[in-house]
Amino acid sequence: PTGVYGGEGNYGLYLIGDANVENCNSSVVCCDDFPTCSSTSMACSSTVHPNPSYENGEVKDRRVPDNLPGGEKWVESVADMSPIQGSILCGPALRLTASSPRLSGAAWYQRQVEVGEGFDTTFKFRVANPSLRCDVMDDAFTKCRSRGADGFAFVLQNDKREALGAAGRELGYGGITNSLAVEFDTYFNPELLEPYENHISVHTRGFRNPNSADQTYSLGQTSQVRDLTDGEIDVRIRFDVNLDLSLLDDPHFVSSPFVSHFLENADFVNGGMADWGLGMGLLRVYVENLVDPVLIVPLNMEATLALNHGRAWAGFTSATGFNTWQVHDILEWNFQSLRQDKAYYPPPIVGGEGAFSCSGVAGSDCSNE
Repeated sequence: PTGVYGGEGNYGLYLIGDANVENCNSSVVCCDDFPTCSSTSMACSSTVHPNPSYENGEVKDRRVPDNLPGGEKWVESVADMSPIQGSILCGPALRLTASSPRLSGAAWYQRQVEVGEGFDTTFKFRVANPSLRCDVMDDAFTKCRSRGADGFAFVLQNDKREALGAAGRELGYGGITNSLAVEFDTYFNPELLEPYENHISVHTRGFRNPNSADQTYSLGQTSQVRDLTDGEIDVRIRFDVNLDLSLLDDPHFVSSPFVSHFLENADFVNGGMADWGLGMGLLRVYVENLVDPVLIVPLNMEATLALNHGRAWAGFTSATGFNTWQVHDILEWNFQSLRQDKAYYPPPIVGGEGAFSCSGVAGSDCSNE
């Protein structure tokens, strides 16, 4: 992201949980100009690594480090770190999780970005170094397979800048309130009603409830994509505030039963959700081919999330499982706010007399007078 206006410059990232710059961890100090590491070089390190315990499926003693002021992760000049010297090259990837079990990490752009008026974002990711999992029968390994977990998600949220979902599950966004996630899932979790591994899905529970990776709360999903763990992959996600009716016949348009939850102005027990029928737009997801989408779902962003004057925190989350894990890297990221105006359709004039006559105001429909 480059701020509100092009060329303004970027504002950096908040790194939460296990997210960090590639090679920046608690055991080494990395340098962006290694091996020279001059006084003008930037170095990175982390003073703590969270290692929560798990008792009866519950997370205990979970510490969540971050790079906020006073946090356990830091980036500063090599001169300020003396006599500590960098021992390895930093980056170039943003590493959401390393290839270890029970991790979860998030990275948020340090300023809220405009999403209510449409946006177009592109990024490149790499999922690699998966764990090896084998079934055991008669004290012998059988059916060994190298397949990691769980995947990552592009997330918009207006919960808080240090938001992070549950550890070791739900791609790091499960549990974040007031959020929308586009997940790139590489592992099959039958208890979440998922299609068999390797799928893309859009999840939200509105602004009142914590988000969930359960497919019950998916606006639409597709498994008609290439293997998401094979090489470096380009992705584009675009949200337009106006509904393009021609795309309703697109074979990649999907509208799940959960969409009706918003179209019916549901959650009336707690005061109701905003009406999706007014100002519905479309969210499109592209993989490799950045012209033809692999998934299109209906969405009214401003009605779904409680935004801050149209703005929200934007970033990525990821998690690894108890028994399977892998590296999740973001290699490039660009974000552009589209500043679109919602289409206005003036109401028809009925009767044409008295209070029902055409006012003549610009934009009024006087065609039936």
